[in-house]
Amino acid sequence: MFLGLRAGVLILLATFVAGPSAAQVARATAAAQDVLRAYFTAINDHDCEQVLRLRPGYATDKCEAIDHVTIERLAFKGAAGGWQVFRVQGRIDRRDRDPQGFAYDYPLQTRDGDWVIDHAGVSKAFDLDAHRILADVPAAVAVSPELRPAGSAPPPAPDARIEGPDLTEPKLQIAAGSDSTAEARDVIDRFYRAVREHRCDDALQLRPEYSVARCESVTKVVGPEIVSLNPYEGLELFHFTVKLIRGEEIEDFEGFAAVKQRFPDWVIISDLVLNDVPLDEYKAKVADHVEKTRARQAPVASYAPETELTWWHSSPPPARLGSEALLQACWPAAELVHRPGEEHSYTSGEGVFLGPPLRLAPKTGIAALPNRYRRSIRSVDTGGARYIALTFDVCEQNNDHAGYDGEIVDYLREQDVRATFFLGGKWMATHPDRAMQLIADPSFETGNHAWTHGNMRLLDRNDPREAENQILFTQAQYELMRERLLNLDGARGLPRTERDAIPEQLTTFRYPYGTCSPESLEMVNDLGLPAVQWSIVSGDPDRSQTARDIAQRILRQAHPGAIVVMHANGRGWNTADALPILVPALREMGYEFVTVSELLGLGVPVTAEDCYENRPGDNARYDRIFGRGTGD
Repeated sequence: MFLGLRAGVLILLATFVAGPSAAQVARATAAAQDVLRAYFTAINDHDCEQVLRLRPGYATDKCEAIDHVTIERLAFKGAAGGWQVFRVQGRIDRRDRDPQGFAYDYPLQTRDGDWVIDHAGVSKAFDLDAHRILADVPAAVAVSPELRPAGSAPPPAPDARIEGPDLTEPKLQIAAGSDSTAEARDVIDRFYRAVREHRCDDALQLRPEYSVARCESVTKVVGPEIVSLNPYEGLELFHFTVKLIRGEEIEDFEGFAAVKQRFPDWVIISDLVLNDVPLDEYKAKVADHVEKTRARQAPVASYAPETELTWWHSSPPPARLGSEALLQACWPAAELVHRPGEEHSYTSGEGVFLGPPLRLAPKTGIAALPNRYRRSIRSVDTGGARYIALTFDVCEQNNDHAGYDGEIVDYLREQDVRATFFLGGKWMATHPDRAMQLIADPSFETGNHAWTHGNMRLLDRNDPREAENQILFTQAQYELMRERLLNLDGARGLPRTERDAIPEQLTTFRYPYGTCSPESLEMVNDLGLPAVQWSIVSGDPDRSQTARDIAQRILRQAHPGAIVVMHANGRGWNTADALPILVPALREMGYEFVTVSELLGLGVPVTAEDCYENRPGDNARYDRIFGRGTGD
């Protein structure tokens, strides 16, 4: 394989004294590009032995953790001091974390006559100026067809730094220097000053969607240098450059930013901080942001998807999911707030082991589920309208008594945040008052999360009836809770309109562990329940995550129509403390909180054929870890 590459190297070395010609450098560049192409191909083939040959020093475990790399752009950046440097942009899918975009410089050198990737030199910004630049370097190297995404156009010629803004543009010219422009410009200076001084809380006040981890990783900041552009639709726009140093890595950032007044302060809008884009693309992004902001400010009724949608009961979603009058009549305000220690779980004592419910099947059936709501629902295409559904799993197995994280519920009520709670059937039976309060609250929707949190993928394989019982027992238990609720003294004297506002049945389902089989998915849908999974994993079962980690993780992934999974049974570590960070930030980003049923009525469900956490197959380990999952 390396004979042709070796020849290219010898040609290059033979001409160093006299200086290489453009053709000779081009041949060496092509040879180096072949190695880079072979490297990414080996990653996608999971050939880690080949990967380490082409990139000595790379870690085997890092290679093995990669599922796939998609290359969106591969361009020649330059040659210097024996290096051939390429700029690579794309997306990397790993087994142990969320998909991430990347943009790195890959320098290649010769070792023993062969081109290899210089592992230590791979960085966000390889400093060509620090090396002797070879003359007459070819302008670009095209991405080979097998590396280019299907249907994509050839990449543009590379530019190590984008051209400065065209200040003659009518809508984006040098600003006249108003007081508001000066205040907004000062926000960018203050933000980077806070990053430089590691005042990360202050940095997040100025740029709410910024990451604490990114802030803490910066060891030095040089700049920024800022050019003000004319304001546009209430936004102050800037072109700026800044150098960020993270350990041995140097990131030269040149791009655009938008600053908006959120009275009385100004903040940086993360969605409009863009790097390595031309001015016209940035203008389009700003215009799109303004248009979507206007759409969010319009009444909900003005949104009309192209395809007329109907509720799965062949009627509009219920106007009410509960009754505030009933909730207040049955419980004084003091009894609704959380009690210290209520979130704790235990594995011995009353309520740990529990048999089937008193009613084994629901009396009320659910209408057939239309095809558009079948399969595994990951999110909803809202046409760009910024709706988001916060969901909380509240469940327990048959060998434990889980908690109730009332601080979460208290905060959602105080801040008027609509949310969905997926309740386990056994959890309802062991926490009857808290279950009835959630069912009665008009701000909340409740869904089915199986009887004892069974792993439906294995239960259905071993005994389909047992898998079905996980669902039917929970539907029946909900009916029992509803009947008990309506028989409370405070509820009996209320008008029928208030009592009828309590839904007769749970109308959504979420798979425990996020695991399903095609058969169990069909079974759930045949029972009339849409399987509502998620598009954003909070990761709150991880005790090592701080509240800010959870909030920032969700904020980084927030998108219109997103469904976020969290926990409110005492197994969501730091979730209650994350909400006061998360909720205001999402509202500042223009998001409106809705229940999952409301979200399904606002767009077209985005579905998958399987159930998973972040990508298909990533939860296979749960079969080994949890087995049947019920705790029996």
